[in-house]
Amino acid sequence: MMDVFNRRCLRNILGISWKLDHTTNADLLHRTGMMNLQDIMADRRRFIGYILRLPLSRPASTALQWIPEGGNKRKGRPKKTWQDTLREDLLGIADNCEEEAMIANDRPTGTGGPKSKSK
Repeated sequence: MMDVFNRRCLRNILGISWKLDHTTNADLLHRTGMMNLQDIMADRRRFIGYILRLPLSRPASTALQWIPEGGNKRKGRPKKTWQDTLREDLLGIADNCEEEAMIANDRPTGTGGPKSKSK
């Protein structure tokens, strides 16, 4: 559903209309240099799994459990951190981060990290 909205916005930005210009989704994404949102989410989940499998001595793994100290609370809604985004991404897979870490660690080793997409 989000992909449909994203492509509609891209068509609107580029001035492509359905009535006059027939452009395929693949051509639209190629022209803008974008990826499908589902592909982006899959890459993010793959990367999160990679980080969860790292030993706790690695900085990226430590950053997942890091909570900043003190500070003054600002007015309004709290800022959305990357940790909040991580938790939202994991909601569909696991009930909590500990369960996600167990799922990630069940994966066989030696499969490598996230793959970069070549165009």
